[in-house]
Amino acid sequence: AMHIILSSLTRLIAPVLAFTSQEIWSYLPHHENDDCEHVLFNQMPENIELNLSKEFSDKWDKLNQIYDDVKKALELARKNKVIGSSLDAEVTLFSDDEKWSTFIKDNQKEIKNICIVSSLDVKNSLKGEFTGELENISITVIKSQGTKCERCWTFSNDIGENDKYPTLCTRCSNILG
Repeated sequence: AMHIILSSLTRLIAPVLAFTSQEIWSYLPHHENDDCEHVLFNQMPENIELNLSKEFSDKWDKLNQIYDDVKKALELARKNKVIGSSLDAEVTLFSDDEKWSTFIKDNQKEIKNICIVSSLDVKNSLKGEFTGELENISITVIKSQGTKCERCWTFSNDIGENDKYPTLCTRCSNILG
């Protein structure tokens, strides 16, 4: 996958960044149909058909909708000087709709990672401070109360629980062993 992406991107930027793309091209392994010497003499990349299930597409459409609203709430919090970066934030998603609440709870870890926040919580009500495009969902953003992990930069209350890594959160400590 990475080779396909790099090869395609190199061909796409070649007309604009000729020298840079040529240098990248010189280090790439090539297919037998490629002109190995000059990136500009190759065809532009073709579309690759992906067979995605409807369930997969629907899930990611919903995740992107949530992300868009959270992003707006984070920007408002940043403008109001509540937070500096998104990692400074603790986000709470409120929904009184059972389907949305279940979806958010089932995908809580993904939403937290997509939004690049220190923590994400879910409440079954509609009392958040910010309402975006999504009906039945509101959002509250507060400054994180934890300590910053030196490795992942998220704020957490479990920093230093591992004596071997006193400045890291539990997740990072477990990764490092």
